[in-house]
Amino acid sequence: METIVKDGIVYPVLKANNNGYVTCPFCGQKHKHGKGDGHRVADCGHSDKIGYFVAKDGVCDSRNGYFIRY
Repeated sequence: METIVKDGIVYPVLKANNNGYVTCPFCGQKHKHGKGDGHRVADCGHSDKIGYFVAKDGVCDSRNGYFIRY
């Protein structure tokens, strides 16, 4: 998975479909976001269940969200 490192935080980069949906790498569910590239908060990051995984650049944490590209 592609990642971006910004200010020392590692974010996954997700490809959104034409309707703004992405499959969340933290919870596996589909989240809908507004149009346009950029940073988004993972909806699952607001719950008490925190997701994370190890990527090539470091650890991605659901509380930090992700970047979307259309």
